[in-house]
Amino acid sequence: MRTSAFFIATLVLVSCAGAPARHRAGFGGARMGAGVATYQSAPHTTPTSGTADADAILFAGFDRDGDLLITSRELEAGLVREFARADADHDGFVNAAEYQAWSLRALGGVYAPFRLDVDRNGDGQISFDEFAAEFRARAHRYDTNGDGVIEHADLIHGAISDDDPELLAPQARQGRSY
Repeated sequence: MRTSAFFIATLVLVSCAGAPARHRAGFGGARMGAGVATYQSAPHTTPTSGTADADAILFAGFDRDGDLLITSRELEAGLVREFARADADHDGFVNAAEYQAWSLRALGGVYAPFRLDVDRNGDGQISFDEFAAEFRARAHRYDTNGDGVIEHADLIHGAISDDDPELLAPQARQGRSY
């Protein structure tokens, strides 16, 4: 038992010792020296990252045929399915506790849209019409070309602004290297 633990620890140490410096340095390849962080140049010249909102992840799950497109038919079917999932007691309304429980499961936490965004008349109960209206409005914002179909690529928000050419093309920086 002790020998196998020693063997595993040795393998881990040997594999770490052989790792490139940018991996050992931590996130982003930072190396600390003289109290100041310096960064190696990134292995890729153009950053490629993005984020998705909680509702975008929900909408991606509405793509039932796997074609990476969410049609209005898939959207409507998804809304019916999610409302039924949220309405745990099947009384036709989603109360505050049900919405919070559904939000934790379906949206990965208590993220927008918040319950009060969906409860349009403020009566403490979310009807299917209120639920569908809020999520249809959110889905409409993702339909970038207005054709009634949401592409999966539309669900991702770029983490880099289009108006910052230095971030989009680091090689365009005037001869600077980091």
